[in-house]
Amino acid sequence: MKTNQKLVVALFALLAVAVCQAGFAQVVPFKARGDNAIYSQPFIGGDGSTSSLGKATHMGKVYGEGQALPTVGNNWETVGDYTLTAANGDTIRMNGGGTVDVIPLGGGLFYAVWTGEFNVVGGTGRFANVGPGPAPIAVVAINNPFTFAGPIWTYSWTLTGKINLGKK
Repeated sequence: MKTNQKLVVALFALLAVAVCQAGFAQVVPFKARGDNAIYSQPFIGGDGSTSSLGKATHMGKVYGEGQALPTVGNNWETVGDYTLTAANGDTIRMNGGGTVDVIPLGGGLFYAVWTGEFNVVGGTGRFANVGPGPAPIAVVAINNPFTFAGPIWTYSWTLTGKINLGKK
């Protein structure tokens, strides 16, 4: 008889935990990527704006846009913001920064890898309650070969991490 009572108590405890967790945040994996992104490089008068088509989990096809600007005193550190917009208009907004490793290829061409972190700061529509996951989202952007005289640089990008979708 005592074994049955213990089993009933254990089942009620598990049920209570499941019910409580249903009201808390839903942290989920988040990945996004895009190719042929465009960057208006600010070294020769561009505004640091960037845009791209891509795909993201929980969003499907996305249009990404934002701005990445060099920080004062070091042209290879950047700060910026970025918004992903799904086909239905729902958005996830992020901001953050990172560093750029520039590699000379010879002949005036360069290759660059930008690594950084974005923090989720809000959203709209289905993502109205979105927030940061347990850690910032990792960002990697890899430039196609470029010259510093070129006003537009192109690159591929990935975002990897977790986001908090808010309450279930």
